[in-house]
Amino acid sequence: MRLGIKNYKPGEKVIVRCGEYEIGVAKIYEVNIKRFREIDEIDVLLDGYGSKEELKRALEKFYGKFAEDDIFTQIVFDLCEIK
Repeated sequence: MRLGIKNYKPGEKVIVRCGEYEIGVAKIYEVNIKRFREIDEIDVLLDGYGSKEELKRALEKFYGKFAEDDIFTQIVFDLCEIK
């Protein structure tokens, strides 16, 4: 999940970073725009979390506090190359 509306497209390949390190290349399969209150259990699992509250805590570490009506971009991808 990324806060705000991001301009990613299915089929696009992107570099995956962890902090300042490049860890691989991913192929984007799906991009969804949702308000946080619209995020459901499947979205939470796709992002790798066990609960919506756990996802919220992780997002707040990056973005600080946000409202239930704030918009997020969900990027569904597969890692296709590891560096």
